[in-house]
Amino acid sequence: MNRLFAYNYPVLLSLVIFMSYACEQESPCLGLDCVPQIKTWLAAKRCMVPEIQVQSELTCTDLEPVLPPLVLSEQSLSVKSLFAHETWFEFPESNIELQWQILDADTIILEGTQNQIEQTGQIGQIDLSPLKNKFSQAKLVTLELTIDGACEANLSWSKEFILIDDISTQSGQTILTYLKAGPTQDELSIWGDEVIEYLSGDNLSDGFDLQESALGTPSFDQEGYSDVRLAYEQTLSLGAGGEVIIELKQSISNQMGPDLAIFENSFNGSFIEYAWIEVSSDGESFVRFPNYYFAQQALGSFDERADIQDIGLAGHSMAGQGVGFDLTQLTHYPEVRLGQVDLNQIRFVKVVDIVGDGEARDTLMSPIYDPYPTQGSAGFDLDAIGGLTEPSGLCKEK
Repeated sequence: MNRLFAYNYPVLLSLVIFMSYACEQESPCLGLDCVPQIKTWLAAKRCMVPEIQVQSELTCTDLEPVLPPLVLSEQSLSVKSLFAHETWFEFPESNIELQWQILDADTIILEGTQNQIEQTGQIGQIDLSPLKNKFSQAKLVTLELTIDGACEANLSWSKEFILIDDISTQSGQTILTYLKAGPTQDELSIWGDEVIEYLSGDNLSDGFDLQESALGTPSFDQEGYSDVRLAYEQTLSLGAGGEVIIELKQSISNQMGPDLAIFENSFNGSFIEYAWIEVSSDGESFVRFPNYYFAQQALGSFDERADIQDIGLAGHSMAGQGVGFDLTQLTHYPEVRLGQVDLNQIRFVKVVDIVGDGEARDTLMSPIYDPYPTQGSAGFDLDAIGGLTEPSGLCKEK
């Protein structure tokens, strides 16, 4: 044996062992392959089409909480916010008891009981912080929720959701990318045909209110804009807090997978301007998609954020790449259950710019931030709205 090699053999052996260990630790799996149970659950959830029974009226036994598919372990869920969409119902001001459990499979990992605080009218918070750092990766768990005293009968629900410590991890970003994925331009065949109403917002300069620019197909393909100047000439800027209602060429229906795609004009996928999306079958009654925003830091006028921080908001996609919206997410909303909005005859789409100073709130009443303030082409820049006539390719294997 070479003397130099013999003297350094222990060091070399340690190096080989370390490199082998490091390789194993760096990429044991990729994205959703690390969490097969979650991958299966997400695929099934995205590709289901529940049947809707239209009702003439709603009673308290029809209450249905809307829970985000992904929840941070440091969050505290306001029970009232889970029912914020049930605008027809008011919880009594006293004598309500909340009981809840979080289960990992059949094992209770967190539970609590709370009485309503009469002075505030709140019905309690579900504090998830004791679960912080409990799991090494994203985990599919179940919320068992019971409310006594709000109705003539006890109300109980069982809802699954993904619990995660940090959405900036590879698994977190992969899950968010999956949830926001939209149909490709080639799949979409129904496009915006007419601007029904346009209410421009604040800080919008002349020349950015080109309404016809929001109609038809996206101005550029999925490779984005070849000329930055064209990005402003071929989109409709809403201005801060502005909104627009677009009528589609024909109605779309609720099918497997995302049914709708909204196209903005982000040049790099990091400078993000957000908007709420609402749909209607008659142009009068609209229902807003549930939306959730996770970041807590305010942004300046030119600040960027590369990682995805939301579910259910338009934005955060490169020019030419639409954000997907699935009509199935709206099946529990009262406007749908009462027949005011027919998910199989959606013809109108409303896009509402979100002013990014934190005053706007998501479905769980968390603040929403995007670059603020902005001038010129202020607000969400709408390039196109597209719909499907058949199930998305994301679900064709189902």
